[in-house]
Amino acid sequence: MGSRRCDQRLQVELYHVAEDFSEAINLADKYPDKLRELQLLFYAEAAKYNVLPLDDSGTERVDPAIRPSLTRGRTEFIYTGAVRRIPEGAAPDLKNKSFRITADVVLAKGNTQGVLVTQGGLSGGYALMFENGKPVFYYNMANVAHYKIAAKDAMKPGKHTVVFDFKYDGGGIGKGGTGTISVDGMQVAQGRIERTVPLRFSIDETLTWVRTRVRREPVLRRAVQVHGADRESRHQPRRNETECCRPGQTSRHGTKGETRLMLSRPRLCRGEG
Repeated sequence: MGSRRCDQRLQVELYHVAEDFSEAINLADKYPDKLRELQLLFYAEAAKYNVLPLDDSGTERVDPAIRPSLTRGRTEFIYTGAVRRIPEGAAPDLKNKSFRITADVVLAKGNTQGVLVTQGGLSGGYALMFENGKPVFYYNMANVAHYKIAAKDAMKPGKHTVVFDFKYDGGGIGKGGTGTISVDGMQVAQGRIERTVPLRFSIDETLTWVRTRVRREPVLRRAVQVHGADRESRHQPRRNETECCRPGQTSRHGTKGETRLMLSRPRLCRGEG
């Protein structure tokens, strides 16, 4: 006996698995009495072992947003140094909304390679990184559609602030939006991400800020505008900035740099723009 959801009702099917192991022939209409007998037996056992009520909404229930969360309601997250393997339920939720990622970096050369931040994997996710010195944002929509927004020119060595700003179209979950990459306040790339992951990037892949080299230099105080909030969030000067390098390289000075992810969460319910 099997079941499928049909028009929000439970449609029950009947198979003789001793003769039809692949369950290709539905016998529910041919043997209604046997179907009724097995239904009563099933519900008796289901009640006995606390299976009821039946719920086949497995896809919806993998969404981390429906669970208790320490990150819910926060609009800004600051990650320091190399931070690895943050589970999706404990990471900033960038789905179905606008968001901004900001990274302060010090480039030692003009052809820098490496990842700044990445979340997810084969089943879906994103990465902000450098390719031959050019800032690039990748987005993987469930391994069905892949999007790349990249600057045309490589960045020069020195201190820079790299920002990826995503403006969500709204109108429901899984919709698209426009992504913009800026360097030191100047737009260097813009592109469309037509579809986005609506519920979960991955079951086992996580959020990672890769290890970075550190250059000890002062940073001036600066203001960050958080989307959807009528305020400015100011940060105190800090001693370190990060110098992007390949994943796995260690710090020359034995200290940690600081990178930032500013998450914009407009004051709207999940599923709206």
